[in-house]
Amino acid sequence: FSGDGNVSFNEAQFSGNGDVSFNNVRFNSDGDVSFDSLVFANENKSFNGGVSFERTQFTGIVSFANLQETETIKSFSFKHASFEKSLTLPNSTFSCVLDLTDTKLGHSVTLHNLDCKLNRERQFEKLGFYKAYSATDEDDAARFRRLKEIAVANKDHDRALAFHGEELRAKRWHDLTFFQSMVNAIYSGISNYGQSLINPFLGMIFLLIASIIMHSHFAECYNFWTAFNYSSSNIVPFLSSAKSAASDNLKILYPESTGGVPEWLYIVTLITQLFNYILIFLFGLALRNKFKM
Repeated sequence: FSGDGNVSFNEAQFSGNGDVSFNNVRFNSDGDVSFDSLVFANENKSFNGGVSFERTQFTGIVSFANLQETETIKSFSFKHASFEKSLTLPNSTFSCVLDLTDTKLGHSVTLHNLDCKLNRERQFEKLGFYKAYSATDEDDAARFRRLKEIAVANKDHDRALAFHGEELRAKRWHDLTFFQSMVNAIYSGISNYGQSLINPFLGMIFLLIASIIMHSHFAECYNFWTAFNYSSSNIVPFLSSAKSAASDNLKILYPESTGGVPEWLYIVTLITQLFNYILIFLFGLALRNKFKM
């Protein structure tokens, strides 16, 4: 395509089971190229193929805004494509990972409200106690890494954080060892890779309730508020006031006259404090990420 005008595929419809290919096409026009509001379905049938712009060259501004019915697309690739001006890909949801690896980008790329689904499959079928899932396509980690790099370059912190989390999730059971993958899964579950405030907070609440219940069974002189105060002080054990409160309330719960504090309780308290340290760190990390400029 060449000339001085714009090239528009706005509101074009694609449906069926075949692929859509613009491979090796050259858009040499001085105008813009627009694929806004493409619809990947019609009234009777959805689109179940792949879309490829591999090795395509764009010399003007390129827009893929507000794509519709993209949930059934199997692949969407711009691999080795070249963009001399800006590229916009906002407000779309894909059931695959957008492939921008090895692309040449001359200007900014807009990824606002772009969501890509990581497709995963079950691993370790015999381990009934733990459902492990890995990325169906191990190259998805590289695709998310590229999306993260673009988001960072364009100072889109929210998208960069989301793509980073998906990159780590895609690497699990592929690029990581068993131990690293387990740590990866725990990190995902507890804090969604530093994106969740509520998960670490709920973790601290769980430890608080578990501690109160434990003391209700083992404390010689149990009192709810005393157990609550002692358990609460273990959430922030690094505060001097919390240390003194913990010591005072522990003596009330387990007085010397009834045998004092059992040795095992010190070990349980140490483990609880360690978990609380981790949860506080993850809560702070998520808080920082939420308000990072």
